[in-house]
Amino acid sequence: MKIEERKLFFAYSLPCIVNLVKKKKVTKKEAEKLISDFKKGRKLPKGAEKIFKVAMFYLEKIAIEMGKKSIDKDVILKYFHERHNEVVEKNKTTDRCKITFGEVIKNQKDGALVKSNGKIKKYKSFVRNLKSGDAVVLHYDYIVDRYWKKIKILVFGNPLVKKDSLALRVADKLKKESPEIEFKEFDTAESLEKEGREITILDVVEGLEKVEVIRDLNKISRCNIFSLHDFDLSYELNLLQKTKLIEKFQIIGIPPQLKEKETLNQVKKILSDPSHF
Repeated sequence: MKIEERKLFFAYSLPCIVNLVKKKKVTKKEAEKLISDFKKGRKLPKGAEKIFKVAMFYLEKIAIEMGKKSIDKDVILKYFHERHNEVVEKNKTTDRCKITFGEVIKNQKDGALVKSNGKIKKYKSFVRNLKSGDAVVLHYDYIVDRYWKKIKILVFGNPLVKKDSLALRVADKLKKESPEIEFKEFDTAESLEKEGREITILDVVEGLEKVEVIRDLNKISRCNIFSLHDFDLSYELNLLQKTKLIEKFQIIGIPPQLKEKETLNQVKKILSDPSHF
């Protein structure tokens, strides 16, 4: 199947070539030349994409699922943003191969300092003209793309009640570690539809054993969601969807009994997975 956006494909795929070198599918010299030629803007050899057999398998599969006859930008981003990390886990590849996101702190020669998951590290870059504050996509040791989608999370809770303040405390820590995400403390007296077409809520939910993403209205109605005392959330969301004031919603539900550190780790894992957004 033909790749329409070869440049985008190689930007996301080339960092994985280190695995192919380890498996002796390509030589180190061949890998270095492909990366060097790509960074210099040279056209890579016809058929070079075939060395990334796993990526090509899933890209073709996704293209068929999407009813497309070729691998275009949408297919490439859907795979790398939504499916790639699952494939990495399935194949037990190093976590460094996972797609993550970060914010550029300072542009430097041949790369940039990027803050990701609370840590600052220098990355090589396939992206030109980076500037401080840019949200970027990371793969192995490379910046492979800019990330334009801004995520907003509505945080519910009562700071005066210990169990009900867990979401607020976690969000407060995440604000410092994930500047690309907007965490907004939300008053239940406000109107949800004013927060956009896609709504994400972070709140404490009774009955969960681990942090979980909830999109089922029936499950919401069965759960005891601590901070939503003022109205029936399942009814509200159902009404907003039926009247087409919102397109979709999700609640990142936090078990009240979970310790703060473990809650933070589990929420961070969800936030690092672009398939949720």
